[in-house]
Amino acid sequence: MLEVSQWVKKMKQFFEKWVLFLNKAILKANRLLKLPHSIFDNALGQAVSFLSMNERKPAVVYGHKGDMGGVTVDLFKISGYPVYGCDIKEPEGLTAIEAAQKGRILFFSVFPIGEIPKIISAIEPFLTSQHVILDNASEKEKLVPVYKTLDQRGISICSTHPMCKHDQPLHGQKVLLMGVGGNFTEAKSIAMEIYGKAGMVMIELPFNLHDAETGATQGFIHWIQRGVGMALEQTEIDPRRLMEIGSANYTLYNESLWRTLIQKEEISAMLIESFFRQESGRKLGRAFLEILGRLMEVAQTEGDLLSGQFKGSFEKLDQNGLSKRMNEETTAILAEIANLQLQSLRIVSPSDEPGTLIRVLAPIAQEGISILTIRGSSRKDGTADFHLALDEKTITPESLERAKEALIQAGLIVENIENNH
Repeated sequence: MLEVSQWVKKMKQFFEKWVLFLNKAILKANRLLKLPHSIFDNALGQAVSFLSMNERKPAVVYGHKGDMGGVTVDLFKISGYPVYGCDIKEPEGLTAIEAAQKGRILFFSVFPIGEIPKIISAIEPFLTSQHVILDNASEKEKLVPVYKTLDQRGISICSTHPMCKHDQPLHGQKVLLMGVGGNFTEAKSIAMEIYGKAGMVMIELPFNLHDAETGATQGFIHWIQRGVGMALEQTEIDPRRLMEIGSANYTLYNESLWRTLIQKEEISAMLIESFFRQESGRKLGRAFLEILGRLMEVAQTEGDLLSGQFKGSFEKLDQNGLSKRMNEETTAILAEIANLQLQSLRIVSPSDEPGTLIRVLAPIAQEGISILTIRGSSRKDGTADFHLALDEKTITPESLERAKEALIQAGLIVENIENNH
């Protein structure tokens, strides 16, 4: 038995070295070939999964009662990790110290982000080099000092940032991965595994550049959108009326506007404050305000002067032909939105498995009803949700009722029919 144990230990050491080598090779290939990280990242994720097949370090999610905390718990469960939670919203649960003693992978999904250094300071005496630290904080600056201390102790750290909300399917969404210090290999491998199994697109970013580089995509946008929302409220403009009469361009903008406004005010405040703490953020903010003021002034003068303000700017932004791609994508999105607003049917399947879409479409096709748009997603409870835009020219009240009845008999749930015009 002892010889077998020693053999297993040697094999594990061999695979650990192999995974480290593969990780370095992936980074070098990405730099040389300029390929998306996700192409090779899945290979490393599979290697880590194989290595860890018979040995899973227990994970603890600090903040598991929060929105992203709950998502993170699910990510660990899907990957086969024993996972526990620690949250101040659960006073009877594990304390921060008890959680650190129980888990070896400590994932911080805590808001406000300033609480993370406080928790780490409290549990630091109980941490060893066997611990692994991860987080999904939207701002990193506050974590730098405490992570530096942990890295010096040989603790593996990987900071992550899922670039999406908690209530949407993760598949195809981006997540930023940032190794911290010189011991990040194990932590990064775990992050790649749990996000990889969710089908997320993994993008590497230097930890120290996170706040500066993501500010224009987060804090800047929240600053603008919150300002627009407050201006509409202050001037008593009815957003529903704008939706009724708005152009296709406005429809797209309005989707983005409300995507920001529905988020918690504290999150917007944190992102905006972080944005303006960066010199790059202050520079962009000042330029934006100066340009808005100039455009407002020029627009109120006589003569065709305003269009001249735009000349040259678009060409510089569109050097790589980005406008063609954006036009194609936004046209498709607008067509989908318009179709779903006319005649649509929402169907829920109790199970999400191969062949489910055929079960949904067959009864409708048999009635000669054409489908213009299909929007589908998998739900956390294992069900599948489909929103179908139907061609009203191919529908009669009788054919629609027969299709609904057939769907119900097939075990599907017809939640509602919408006819907005």
